[in-house]
Amino acid sequence: MIPETPPVKNHYGNNQATVFDFPFYIEDGSQLRVVHTDFDGQNTILIEGVDYTIDEIGDYEGSFITFPIEGSAFETLAWNESSGERELLTLFLNLKFSQESEFGMSENLDLEQLENAFDYHMRCLQILARQLERSIKVPEGSNLTPDQLRDNLLTAEKNTHQYMITAEALALDARNSATTAKACEEEVKETYDIAMSDIENKNGESAPKVYKVNLADLKKELEKLEAEKKNRKETI
Repeated sequence: MIPETPPVKNHYGNNQATVFDFPFYIEDGSQLRVVHTDFDGQNTILIEGVDYTIDEIGDYEGSFITFPIEGSAFETLAWNESSGERELLTLFLNLKFSQESEFGMSENLDLEQLENAFDYHMRCLQILARQLERSIKVPEGSNLTPDQLRDNLLTAEKNTHQYMITAEALALDARNSATTAKACEEEVKETYDIAMSDIENKNGESAPKVYKVNLADLKKELEKLEAEKKNRKETI
C-alpha cells in the first residue's frame, strides 16, 4: 500500500544541515533524483555515492540522504543571511512509466507481485498528479494553446519587470528634481538675505526678515524696496 504523500521534498539551506529527509518509498537508488539549485538558479543533478548517500531503501515511510559527502564538489547547503537567498536541495521520485510485471494466465497468481505492481502504478500516478499541479492549464473554451498561454505569461512578467525599472528611474528623477529645487530655494534665500543686509547697511534701517520665500514673493519685495528707494530720493 502506498500512502498519500507528495513525491517530492524541498530543503532550503541554513549553512548547517547535512541530513535531508524524503517521505516516499523507493525500491533502489535510481528511483531517487536529487537536484541542487544555487543562488543563481542553476540546477545540477547530484550523483549517489559521489555527492550524497541514501540511509535506507525499501521503507514505505521514506528515508533520508546525507549531503554533501567527502569528495563531493559541493559544500553545505548555503544561506546568504544578508540577502535572505538560500540554496535549494530537491528530492523527488523518479520512475519509468512502464508495466514490467507479467501475470499471464497462471492460476497461481502471486498476490505480493500483484500488490507491488499496483504500488508502482500508484507512485506513477502521484508523479503525474504533481506534474499536473505544476503545469500551465488552459481553461476550457479558450482558443489559446498551452505554449501561447506560457508565452503570454512570460511576456507579462517581462513587461512588469520593465515597468518596475521605469518606475524606479522616474522615482529617482523625482528625487533628483526635488533636491535641485531645494538647492535653488536655498540659493534664492541666501541671495535675498544678502540683498536685505546690503540695504540695511546702506540705509541704516532694519530690513524685514523673511526666511521662507518663493520667486513671486521675492519679486514683490524687490519692487517694494525699489519704490521706497525712489521715494527717498524724491524727498531729498
